[in-house]
Amino acid sequence: LQMIKRLKWQWTLYNISVGSAPIVAILYWVIAYDGTGYNFINVNTHGVNAAFILLDTFITRMPVRLLHVYQSSLLGFTYVIFTIIYWSFGGLNQFGQPYIYTVLNYGQSPKKAFIYVMAICFIVCPLIHSFVFFLYRFRVFIHRYLTTMDKREALVHNRDK
Repeated sequence: LQMIKRLKWQWTLYNISVGSAPIVAILYWVIAYDGTGYNFINVNTHGVNAAFILLDTFITRMPVRLLHVYQSSLLGFTYVIFTIIYWSFGGLNQFGQPYIYTVLNYGQSPKKAFIYVMAICFIVCPLIHSFVFFLYRFRVFIHRYLTTMDKREALVHNRDK
């Protein structure tokens, strides 16, 4: 069956969002969060979003394929290119510093930034996508188990007669 373009786009955008939201949340709370306290923006942007996306994995019937790991990694590379362009044109963060996140400080420690970028795109993205794939497979298992429960019970009851 040939999938129409609109559904292909929807599936691609779903894969990108379901892969990137947990990555953004994890990286923010592990690397960028400075421990100064919680506010609505921090929690909503870097916590609630990831929770809703992961919950959505259990609610929707959208399939997740391991081969689609490149889509989240491609978004990561696109973001890295954006941060490099932003830095090279003199962009500043909200505190007037020449970087968006301290780990992406290309001017002060380009080697460290490069290592972070490569680790995120080649290790973190595939790991998170694999985790989401596991959640998807778990959902499929639960669905199959629950939908065949009546058949299993009927077999047991017929055997007892």
